[in-house]
Amino acid sequence: MNLNDLQSYVRVVELGTIAAAAKHEGVPRSTITRRIARLEQALGVELIRRGARSFVVTDDGLLFHRLTTGAMREVADAVQALESKSDEPRGRLVIAAPDFARSEPFARLMVEYGTRFPDVEVQVRIDNRVVDLIHEGVDVAIRAHTRNIPGASDLMSRAYDLSPMRFYASSAYLARRPPPTTLDALPAHSLVLHAAGVGVPKQLVSLSGETATIDLGEPRYRANDTLMVRALLESDAGIGMLPTFVAAQSVARGTLAPVLSEWEMRTGRLALVWPASRHLAPRVRAFVELAHELFGRRSASSGSRSRTGSSGCWTRTTRESSKAERTQSAEPDDSRGAEEASAARSADGPRSGP
Repeated sequence: MNLNDLQSYVRVVELGTIAAAAKHEGVPRSTITRRIARLEQALGVELIRRGARSFVVTDDGLLFHRLTTGAMREVADAVQALESKSDEPRGRLVIAAPDFARSEPFARLMVEYGTRFPDVEVQVRIDNRVVDLIHEGVDVAIRAHTRNIPGASDLMSRAYDLSPMRFYASSAYLARRPPPTTLDALPAHSLVLHAAGVGVPKQLVSLSGETATIDLGEPRYRANDTLMVRALLESDAGIGMLPTFVAAQSVARGTLAPVLSEWEMRTGRLALVWPASRHLAPRVRAFVELAHELFGRRSASSGSRSRTGSSGCWTRTTRESSKAERTQSAEPDDSRGAEEASAARSADGPRSGP
């Protein structure tokens, strides 16, 4: 079986058209078509059912793609590791992240990475679902979690506490409606909430250490995108909750103001996850290390709570282990594997349970 044929087939399925795959690989469409036909002949199955203007991937084709995508990525990373004597990051880094990653701290991380490693093309996919890193061709994913990291049982991971959520509203709204002075007064206001939080009681903590649980009921506005919630609040829609790192710039510009600023909701943690590999691509290792450098360093000085909120999105470093990590660390004779296991263990924070 020709690896070029397999790579072209995987690319066609991922990009959706033969033309897109041909452009990506820099070859004529006829070459891609010929490679797929040769692969089908070698396998003895139909992978793609062709029509006059389109094609459909068969059940056998979907199964074959699912089983080979991870292997192809391993091969590509191994070849790159051998070819790159300096171990300099290069190629394409694909990052999957939830909607709140469309914010300034994450953008700074991407730009800093691109500046340090100009030979890497950075591709960010915003998606709130738990993506399958291996089968969807993703190098690193950012995931929010409260207990176990979702979908990370066979992945390497590095976890951090996420900055809290607090209440905000625009000055115009607060001029029109006197701001609430107690939590009990919130439901009487026009509320703006993320759809994922509707109907979920809010566990709040005050500056003095008091705790409270409040059910905000049905909001006037809901959205399944964090930045849309922020835009609604800035457009005088009402009072809503935002992560402090999402609201920080709006507060600094004066488009949003804190409401009931003595209360906050602890929202859990964020984690970076990436596929376990003895030949971890330099581009992936560099991104994980840079994220820890930027956000882990910031966490070291974040012991006190600020009333106005911080622009930092990650705080106190913690650690998550995985089956893959334990497997790798058990192979001391493989210097590459030992290096990757050591990198995953290098988080500064204490060990934490799932």
